[in-house]
Amino acid sequence: MDDLCGGNKICAIGFFEDHLDTLRDSESRLAKWWTTFAHVAVQSKKNREPFHFMWVNGKCQKDFAEAFGIGLFQMPTLAVYSPSKQRYATNVGLFDEENAAAFLKSVLSGSISTAPIGDVPELGDECSFDEIQEVAVGADGVAEDDEDLDDMLSEILSDEKQQRDVLEKELKSEQKQSKKSKKKHKSKKKKSKKKKTARDEL
Repeated sequence: MDDLCGGNKICAIGFFEDHLDTLRDSESRLAKWWTTFAHVAVQSKKNREPFHFMWVNGKCQKDFAEAFGIGLFQMPTLAVYSPSKQRYATNVGLFDEENAAAFLKSVLSGSISTAPIGDVPELGDECSFDEIQEVAVGADGVAEDDEDLDDMLSEILSDEKQQRDVLEKELKSEQKQSKKSKKKHKSKKKKSKKKKTARDEL
């Protein structure tokens, strides 16, 4: 870690989820996140910002990520870390070029404040796919299978259908009431016209 981010360096650390091998696929999530991160780094260098850029697999380096307040469901994201001052700040929101670049500028300007950080765990060896899967499952202690997700989706759709049916019934009822009131109004007008005609004849 000291080689990558030590001494008086100010580090911009990308926290992503997937295994390094998935970078080979240009359509993979990691490849897209890494491309975004690389563009932010290039722009930062052009702006002469003092950041040293690095990224880690947050699922694999779970303890390291948690030291920066980053859980398994908060990635992809970006954090700024000053090892000499033992302070950090973590980006909140969508991970894209605009948001990430704005976050870095805000940290430098002081509009985003930093927080103290304790001991930062050492980075371990890159995890295998199986280990990453185990870490992801261990986040809530239960691995939801496709059937569970299908059941949840079915329940949500069923509830939405019931709500729509109730709204449709209420709407039809209101329309009927509106038609009845219009008919009554018309019949009253006809009666008043008849009375007026009768008076004219007299």
